[in-house]
Amino acid sequence: MSRNPEFRRNLVLELTQYRLVAMPCVLVLTMLLAYAIATEPGKLYAAGWTAFALFTAITLFWGTQLAVASISDEFRDKTWDQQRLSALDPWTLTWGKLLGAPVFAWYGGAFCMPVFIAGMQHEPGGPPALALAALMLGTTLMMHALGLLSALLTPRSGRRSSMAIFALLFLLMAGGPLVSGLMKSDPITWWGIRWNAMWFSVASSWVFAAWAVTGVYRSLSTELQVRTMPVAWLSLAAFLSFYMTGFAVGHMAIRSVPTVFALIAFGITLTMTYASVWIERRDVISVHRLVLRFKAGNMRRTAEETPCWLATVPFVLLFALFLLARGDIPVLDLLPDRFFAELPLTLLLLALRDIALLYFFSFTDKRRNVEVAVIVYLGMLYWLIPALLSALGLGPLANLILPPLLSNPTLALVVAALQAVIAAWLAIARWRKRLGAIAPPAPG
Repeated sequence: MSRNPEFRRNLVLELTQYRLVAMPCVLVLTMLLAYAIATEPGKLYAAGWTAFALFTAITLFWGTQLAVASISDEFRDKTWDQQRLSALDPWTLTWGKLLGAPVFAWYGGAFCMPVFIAGMQHEPGGPPALALAALMLGTTLMMHALGLLSALLTPRSGRRSSMAIFALLFLLMAGGPLVSGLMKSDPITWWGIRWNAMWFSVASSWVFAAWAVTGVYRSLSTELQVRTMPVAWLSLAAFLSFYMTGFAVGHMAIRSVPTVFALIAFGITLTMTYASVWIERRDVISVHRLVLRFKAGNMRRTAEETPCWLATVPFVLLFALFLLARGDIPVLDLLPDRFFAELPLTLLLLALRDIALLYFFSFTDKRRNVEVAVIVYLGMLYWLIPALLSALGLGPLANLILPPLLSNPTLALVVAALQAVIAAWLAIARWRKRLGAIAPPAPG
């Protein structure tokens, strides 16, 4: 790490002599104040929880903001292209940004964590201090990586970077009840095995932190024009499916573990497919390049040009067909299985329709606010037009716009398939028209 030029640059910028002196003075005085005003025998305990609050505010929240700013500021100051043209490889840049940008926040956290551990040691019956410290460290690393990732995925204007920060903080607060539940003394059951809840939560935080760092690395690889295949994306889908299925096993009236796995994996892969298409490139040239590689029979280059959403679609289809064939989808016995056997395939077709519409509008000459326009049209398809037709007594016509997923699953499947085909035809037609107006790139 000492040879990492990006890390060394951040050290020089962040760790000035004044900061190195001011941070520990402020922190130590604050913790001494908490120690002084507390009553015996809880003085050290009060200082420990004050240190915990300071670590959360400085290292977790402020450090995440610093990680986001390390990318968004370069976009705003027009220096990111210079960074991309440097000799740094994606891995070096990942750790240089991840540990270098919030290094001052980590410096402050280094003074808080020992005091917190010492204070928690004097609280009988509480969660283990070392486990809670490890949980906080893993969560902080994960949040810093997610902050970097959000900055890389936002537009270069940086207008939505602050929204990304608030979204990350909201997710952290929303996960508070789950973390508090895992910190209870009762063991947690995962894949039928009872685990210590606190240490399971610690392990999970570090595993997800590793996945977040991997996401930063792959995003930086894309920015630096390093060719990659969507292996990590598919591996993440497989891990999330395995991880979430472990909680379902033993907690549901399961008729078949493979069916439950397929149901959860379908939901995860469909969500990942739908979410990723909004942030990936959707221009005419990138699609043409993918088609050229495929026609040339170059499977490796085809995989490198394949967007993440397209890589997961075959698996979503596989899980949907498997659930359709099995038919015994566990839905907590709320409704008969026959209502839900066709539902996964119908949802996939509707998602493909939406993706085709997104590409259709992305292939226009003026690509400003494409996502907003698509969201407006999808709102009309999913709510406004069907509601209006139903209010006018034209229910059958409304079913042709919004498929009746529960009342008539077979009709819903047919309608969704027709809509997906029409939307795909429109997108392909517009792509061919736009491709004819520009010079296609030479195959490489």
